[in-house]
Amino acid sequence: MAQAAFAMSTKAERIQRQNALLAVHDAATAELMQIPGVVGVGIGLKEIGGEPTDQICFRVYVWEKKSPGEVPAEHRVPAESHGFPTDVLKVYNLKPNEGFVEIRDATEHRPLTGGVAIFTKTFEDGGTLGWFATTVPGGANVVLTNAHVLWPGLWNGMPEKILTDTDLLTQPKYSKTCCCEYHVIGERIFGIKNDDVDCAIGSLTTEKPSLIISNRSTNRTLRVDGTDVAAVGDPVRKIGARSGYTEGTVIDIGGAAGSVNLPGGGTAAVRLHQIIVWPEITNVTYIDDHFGQPAFLNEGDSGSVLIDDQNKIIGLLFSSDPKTQNRTVAFANHIDNVLQTLKNKGHEIKLAVSSSGDNSSGTALQNFAPRKTTLNDLVRESETQLAVLVRRHRDEVAQLIDHCRPVTVAWHRQQGPAFAAAVNRNHREPPYRIPREINGVSRHELLVAMARALGQHGSVALQKDLRAHGLKLVDELCRAETARAIFFPEPEPALVTG
Repeated sequence: MAQAAFAMSTKAERIQRQNALLAVHDAATAELMQIPGVVGVGIGLKEIGGEPTDQICFRVYVWEKKSPGEVPAEHRVPAESHGFPTDVLKVYNLKPNEGFVEIRDATEHRPLTGGVAIFTKTFEDGGTLGWFATTVPGGANVVLTNAHVLWPGLWNGMPEKILTDTDLLTQPKYSKTCCCEYHVIGERIFGIKNDDVDCAIGSLTTEKPSLIISNRSTNRTLRVDGTDVAAVGDPVRKIGARSGYTEGTVIDIGGAAGSVNLPGGGTAAVRLHQIIVWPEITNVTYIDDHFGQPAFLNEGDSGSVLIDDQNKIIGLLFSSDPKTQNRTVAFANHIDNVLQTLKNKGHEIKLAVSSSGDNSSGTALQNFAPRKTTLNDLVRESETQLAVLVRRHRDEVAQLIDHCRPVTVAWHRQQGPAFAAAVNRNHREPPYRIPREINGVSRHELLVAMARALGQHGSVALQKDLRAHGLKLVDELCRAETARAIFFPEPEPALVTG
């Protein structure tokens, strides 16, 4: 395997070898692109029998790979170009969908880490929070991911798109109950999508994150000790919100651009100036649910950072393709292209580092105000029966209030929004007490009306829980004067006898 083969050479030696090819890449490309059927020329690993070797070469991508006897001599790809070997490879063809099984960590993570699911308020589609950074100048805290994660609907090969409209940034998906918003961590700031990069940054306003990469789909944890250039043969890793932890090898650092139609039907996706990652077979190999083959990346992993064996970020993952042989390869922007492009567009950032070593390529996040406890924290941390039921049914109740007319009418007619605003105010201003009556409607009337409406229009599970716990919860909620007391009630004093 490629990783084992390259264990005998250092990264510096591999970079020296690939730089020699880079020096003549333009000339070799101009020469080889004259051959009919050639669509791109990359620099990467030579493959034999569908497996990468340790030999760096010009990877010559063609529409259709034929035997020498099927091609006129003048149309054959030479064995060498400008003194370096070539390898003829069919472009990576997109295959039909063969089924889908959801394997994703879309749960809430506090403190935030890299590798977790990230969304915006407006869009249901999302991706992965890649890493953390600070702006230069200013030192404002931001997150790094793909443009198409924060602005879904972008596609590979499209004309350059610069995006600046704001939206709330959430981890995980945005939700709202009455007047309470949940999971908001900041706002999207800037995104750019072109043939070289697919990157975006968003503000981070909630709390100081844990500077590691991890999520609940894996027991692995990655850290970041700066950045480096990608070298052919680099062993690499990533943790994404969809497929968790995967390992691979950099097999190409360039290629052809665009997503185009193939002769006779179908499409092919090939990339210019991008890192191509070959998934390795390990004890944690991820099988692509679309194609049933080893994969480095899947939908929902977009925005993950590509980490080498020295804990350096070398790329920002943005896409994948099923290989014509038996693997689904991944594509990543070179991290130096990402950082330079953001700088050129007026959004220079400095990537954070996980340790306080002497590496100067990153900086720790700073200047966070002390984090305030939110209502969502109370719900998440409480072990009361009410908190358990809120966590279980919160999304359904919010949907019923917003979209089921009888529930909506009961909520508004019985002053639900006003009582919800009072709970929020109490959480912001502890001396304020939640009133027992608003505009002539008591808390008891609101709770009974909502229990009746939800019992008639809710799911079977919601109805069952209301029957089992409704009366007790109405009593508890009628007595509580503060938001904290709702979820963390004081124990009743012991009865003194004697």
